[in-house]
Amino acid sequence: MFTCPGCSQKLLKHTEPGKGVFWYCPDCEGRTATVPLLRRYVDRDAVNRLWQAAREEDGSGYRACPSCNRSMTAVHIPVEDQPVVLDVCKSCQLVWFDKREYDRLPPLPPEPVEPDLSPKAKQALALIEVDRIREQRQHDMDNDFGAVPLEYWKF
Repeated sequence: MFTCPGCSQKLLKHTEPGKGVFWYCPDCEGRTATVPLLRRYVDRDAVNRLWQAAREEDGSGYRACPSCNRSMTAVHIPVEDQPVVLDVCKSCQLVWFDKREYDRLPPLPPEPVEPDLSPKAKQALALIEVDRIREQRQHDMDNDFGAVPLEYWKF
């Protein structure tokens, strides 16, 4: 079972619908999440900076991983021009967040909402795209490159 690296209490499992599983400490309110889970809910650049910094860090931190009990790496990342120190287990790909640290990370931007189109409208858009591709192909054939497509996926 997972134990809190801050106060050694047993971590509790919390499943957020549509988000995944987090483990949290009821005493100190810290939590842990995997790097793949963070990639789904935190800004990708922030997660990439965090993981890259953890990989480049040679030293280790003072906290033990909640999963494997190895020493986690203390990683300093800038968030809104102020550094946040997170503990990362490189072997388990777990990140430990003290109280409110997770909330400081920038969230993933919302997906653009596409309007709900009728099947007839979708078909019309598909035909327009087919015509555009056909015209581009004809243009490519008419230029100096002959019949060789410029985009690799058109071969």
